[in-house]
Amino acid sequence: MRTSCSGIVLGMTLIDERPITATNGVAPQSTSHTNPTRRKQHWALWGVAAGVAGFAGLSADGSMSLTEADYLRGSDVVDVLDRGPYHVGIVLGLVAAVSLLVLAAAWRRWADAHGRGSLAAGVVAQALTASAGAMFLGYGFKGSFAVYLDGGIDAGTMTDEGLYSVFMFLDFAPFISWWGVAVALGAVAWLGFRERRFGKGVATVAAIFAVFPALIVLATGLPGIPGVVCPLGLVITSVLVHRARSAA
Repeated sequence: MRTSCSGIVLGMTLIDERPITATNGVAPQSTSHTNPTRRKQHWALWGVAAGVAGFAGLSADGSMSLTEADYLRGSDVVDVLDRGPYHVGIVLGLVAAVSLLVLAAAWRRWADAHGRGSLAAGVVAQALTASAGAMFLGYGFKGSFAVYLDGGIDAGTMTDEGLYSVFMFLDFAPFISWWGVAVALGAVAWLGFRERRFGKGVATVAAIFAVFPALIVLATGLPGIPGVVCPLGLVITSVLVHRARSAA
């Protein structure tokens, strides 16, 4: 009789504890070799990689150092451009785009686990994916200069006027490609302030870097401001989300 009672008590204990030990409906693996919570926290660091590589790719081609006089030269500005930095720029831009795609997939997984029923949680992944797609084009055109400028594999096969059209496209395109990140940061802010899925620190930083570009474009029409501020916003927000996961 004592053995039967012990078995019943043990069975009830296992049933009661199941919701606590299970994670997302899947029983956790043994913690003797891995810690599931500790392993999951690192996904946010893809945002750091995307932000650092993306900003470096924006400034690597040296266009930010051109003077007003250089721009006023028209198509002759091509004569002062060097293919090397543009080669670096496209490589870094592709690293940023791929990192954003991985980050988007990680956010989608997070939304499935912690943000079911939340529209904002889904927007984060969608917006990051949109930015990544735009970056493949925006940064990708840097490869045109890596190919057609002196020293490139197709040097001399494109007119200065043709290269100048690419130059004008690159003046804004890589910067504009960060609008998706701005939208994603806005969704993270909503997840923090409205849905309380993150702390106020995460929400505040994300909100600042989402609202600032919107205010600038409303006031001035300047479309490329997200490329100036959102890489930093993505880095800081990602670090804070990473730390929040550590504390969870």
